[in-house]
Amino acid sequence: MQQALGIKDSPELMYQDMMKAGNWLNYPELARTVADHSVEALEWAKSLGAEFDRVNYSQPT
Repeated sequence: MQQALGIKDSPELMYQDMMKAGNWLNYPELARTVADHSVEALEWAKSLGAEFDRVNYSQPT
């Protein structure tokens, strides 16, 4: 869905966003795990019947 909207994303960008949003106080190894496995988690949820019909996105500042 992100690609279709022209949004460039990656596990590294997600990790950096999560760390910044957490004021660099979150656990880096856990944030890395979430970022690195987010696509797998999305596909798993979809396989169970979850439907995702939009992307919530804010332009980076």
